[in-house]
Amino acid sequence: MASLRIISETGFFHIACHLRWDRGKTSWIGWQPVKGGAYWSPEDVGRGWIEREDKDAAGKVNHYVTFRVADADLDRARHGIHRDYVALDDTYGFGMRDCVTFARDVAEYCGLDVGGLLGINLDLFPYELLIKLYDLNG
Repeated sequence: MASLRIISETGFFHIACHLRWDRGKTSWIGWQPVKGGAYWSPEDVGRGWIEREDKDAAGKVNHYVTFRVADADLDRARHGIHRDYVALDDTYGFGMRDCVTFARDVAEYCGLDVGGLLGINLDLFPYELLIKLYDLNG
């Protein structure tokens, strides 16, 4: 069975996803601003990009949760994320389209319960999202 591992990184408030298909393919993906640093307020919005495609972030893992999913879930997540975050809108903004919302969207595409009320999620920090996903799906 395939797996989705969501990690918080050491040294900085950042989160990324490791997708591992049953057929052997792996991919690390995350979302970050195009410019260096971060966009810290809704007024400070810019372009983002999917980082680390097919690279290894294993050395940066601080905390993580791993979920068993189907290959089809990972395929759906990867294609949906590329569509939503690159093709349709590449905006990066803290608290609305940042690395945490990106990871939450990957989890949701994989069929995991991401919580929220009326489609609203208030996950601001990587570790907070990991705990929430574990509590809802672990």
